[in-house]
Amino acid sequence: VSVGSTSVSTEKPGFLCFLKLSRQQPKCREFVDLQAGNIQLTLTMVPQAVVAGRIVDQTGKPIENLFLCLMERKVQNGMYSWVNVFETFQKTNAEGAFRIADVEPGTYLLHTSIKPDPEHSGHGYAVTYYPGTSSQEDAMRIVVHAGDELKLDLSVADQQFQPVSVYYWQHKWEEGSGDWGVLPDTDSSDWNYYRNERYAFEEDIDVRQHLIHFFAPAGEYTVRFSFYPPNDPVNGKLLPWPDGT
Repeated sequence: VSVGSTSVSTEKPGFLCFLKLSRQQPKCREFVDLQAGNIQLTLTMVPQAVVAGRIVDQTGKPIENLFLCLMERKVQNGMYSWVNVFETFQKTNAEGAFRIADVEPGTYLLHTSIKPDPEHSGHGYAVTYYPGTSSQEDAMRIVVHAGDELKLDLSVADQQFQPVSVYYWQHKWEEGSGDWGVLPDTDSSDWNYYRNERYAFEEDIDVRQHLIHFFAPAGEYTVRFSFYPPNDPVNGKLLPWPDGT
């Protein structure tokens, strides 16, 4: 190696070189100033953990295409809350199996999304936390160590969903875009989990009547709707309303 400054790094599938939940980081890269003589380096990596399992309903039937993810505890607005780790979002296969890889050491919750049952109109699966509760307070904390391979099976109940219709205000500037979401009042998980049918409700929007129709499991909710003006085609920023606001 020629004399000068350079870097030496290492990587390997199944190992982590950056940890979000730890202040002590593995040393996967080292910058060195090469001079006469040999330089001895020690690089470190952390083995990934894997969380896998199978999700079925109360009859034992596997649930396909059900979204689930891990949650981590963070400080938001001066308070502790559990938030989704978006890198861990997974979807079950035809056998109801899932596998979340590249999990770093830490403490997590595991929960599923809302999903309408495609075989039974008006039925579906509500959010369920491991080991099988609808309440985040009753969820089991999952402690993960480096290199762990955890198997977490979960049963999610097929239940009747209720039809809901929401009237929303429409701004006079029709070129804007709407955005709606639903958050259970008893749940502090990220409200995007229930947003615009990304993972959850089977919904239908009647633009002319300004109505949103969807099915939801029993519970208490907050419905939130935002309306944004169009983007400036030059810089992509939101344009002001006609009145300047």
